Amino acid sequence: MSAFLPSSALGLPASLDFKLPPSLSDDSKAYHVSISPDSITSVVSPTVTFTAAAGTSLINPFNSQLLTWTLPSGTSRDLFLDPKETFLTFRMRINLAVAANGGTPAGNLHQLIGSAQSFFDSLILYSNNIPIEQINGYNLLAHQLLNATVNSAERYGGCAVALGCDTDSATGVNLAITAAGDTFYSFSIPLISIIGINGRDHLFPIGSISNLQLQMQTATNLPFATYCTAPYANQASGTVTLDQFSLNMKYVSIGQQSAALLYSTLPDGKYFMKTQTWVQSSANIPANTGGTVNLAYQIRNSSLKSMIIQNSTSAAVGLCPNGLYDAVNLSVTQFNINVGGLNYPQTPLNPTQRPSQAFLHYMSALGMNGDYKKIGGLLTRSSYGATMTGGIIGQSDSMMVVPALGVRANSSIDAATNPVILYPNQSYLGCDFEKSGGILFNGVSTRSAPPVGNYFLGANTPAGVNFTSFAFGLVDCVVIVDPMSQTISAYV
Repeated sequence: MSAFLPSSALGLPASLDFKLPPSLSDDSKAYHVSISPDSITSVVSPTVTFTAAAGTSLINPFNSQLLTWTLPSGTSRDLFLDPKETFLTFRMRINLAVAANGGTPAGNLHQLIGSAQSFFDSLILYSNNIPIEQINGYNLLAHQLLNATVNSAERYGGCAVALGCDTDSATGVNLAITAAGDTFYSFSIPLISIIGINGRDHLFPIGSISNLQLQMQTATNLPFATYCTAPYANQASGTVTLDQFSLNMKYVSIGQQSAALLYSTLPDGKYFMKTQTWVQSSANIPANTGGTVNLAYQIRNSSLKSMIIQNSTSAAVGLCPNGLYDAVNLSVTQFNINVGGLNYPQTPLNPTQRPSQAFLHYMSALGMNGDYKKIGGLLTRSSYGATMTGGIIGQSDSMMVVPALGVRANSSIDAATNPVILYPNQSYLGCDFEKSGGILFNGVSTRSAPPVGNYFLGANTPAGVNFTSFAFGLVDCVVIVDPMSQTISAYV
């Protein structure tokens, strides 16, 4: 066999390839940094009612505030940030001024929606007052990624400890609202950012960048799900406070000698790093809409790798008691995305009659296909089959179920039900646009024309219920850092 191979193709098995890793200089070191927000240190909700009337859901306002952290940066070109260890820690305090009583707690459910990530609507990274990265709909994106990529063992284990996931359902931690006084919850969440989990493949040259600032916008609505099946004599009320914010990072100083060696190898004296980030767009679907619907998502980037979509409403509490966090099938019998005149996939998907096929396309959009283990997450036949209405044209799959009065059947042939606030509706759609791995921009360009979602709704959306289609695009991002001018730019 070796006679047919060039000498350069011969090698040793990995078990015999005794290579030592490269070493840093003796003056290299790593240390952790924790910083507090620049100005606002706590966010307090208005006084809200935590319990709802029987048979209804409740979505309360929160307090949308801008939290800002100025990151230590621009101090030395041998200083780097390890994005894998960037996370935000904070405390939630529920002050119950008036306790609920006279009802049956088992009939009144109160949960944090998804995880503590639901407290933030947006993330923006600035340098010298220029936005480098901006992710809107941060809470919805984080909620969806958590549902679709983390298996039950991981969610009930480490994610429950750090992020505030529940240990016996598919949502956030149980909330105590039956006794007056204070209850405290501590959370630590990773950041979906190029200085967080999106940039985990490279050390980030933070010492070569000046005036780096992170901004996080707290949510407009309180991410608490409350669906009451039996009324309390007294309605519980109080406030929710977020405080003790701390942005935690790991800095690595590679030493002046290693930094000089690295700098001498940089093309044009600059760092060029390929990473990825998320961009968001939304489109409205009015009440009483049916038939052909074309939604233009304003995502205009050089390399769109994939899109994930959820269709949600906060106007139908029996159908979606988690508000916009519940994603439902709009009785869709045809779906694909048009980019530059080409349809992806070419043959439209049918999420109502062939949901299993639509699901695997969604997994491909997340890069989760390839083997059985990667087809993970907490999406079930019941949660993925959640649909807005019955009477869909044609033969629907048995997993298609219509949530009502805050509960959802296991399937159309299994009448057993689960509360939606414990097991959210998770009917997500997705499309993969990647051409090939190992190239700089392996997605499709949407600069000249945005992607258009082509839908055919087999039934009209309910009267008086407007839906919003949220689309999140995963895009290639090239980050360029100039140590001489201490500037950073991102090309997406």
